[in-house]
Order: sequence, then C-alpha cells, then structure tokens
Amino acid sequence: MQEDPALRQAMFQDCTERMDAFALKEREMAAAVLQTDVGTFPSLFCRRLLDGFASGRVSIDDVKAMERGALATDPDVMRRVLPVMLGQEPPGI
Repeated sequence: MQEDPALRQAMFQDCTERMDAFALKEREMAAAVLQTDVGTFPSLFCRRLLDGFASGRVSIDDVKAMERGALATDPDVMRRVLPVMLGQEPPGI
C-alpha cells in the first residue's frame, strides 16, 4: 500500500466515506477521543489508520476487528490501535 499511491488514495477515500456515514453522535465521540473536531475526524482517523497499517502497527485482523466494533469491546485491540489513532509513537522510538 505504501508503495502504491493510487491504492492508498482509494483506501483513504473509502475510509473517509465510511467515517462520514457514521451517525453524528458517533463522529462527535470519535472526534473527542482523537482530540479534533467532527469535520477533521474522518481524514485524521483514516490517515492515521493507513499509516499504522503501512507501518505494520495495525494489522488486517485489527482492521477487521474494528469493523466488528472490537475497538470498544476488546482490550487487546484497544491497546494496539488506540496509540496509532492518537498519533503516538510506539515505545522505544
């Protein structure tokens, strides 16, 4: 994905469209977690998610788990994904 800008752009577009489709309250809550505004939330979330995926910090299994709502219910997924979503560097960097 990192080597293919067209694929990354397509994935980013798909991601932001999915985030835009969330109910306003869900977008407000997610924006609060990311410490951003509702309008910026989709692009910030998707950029960080794709960066995390490209770097290997977020796996395809993590993405699938998030699609099932595991970010709110699975502590292991939360531990792996939340630092990426917050833009935090992994330990040791």
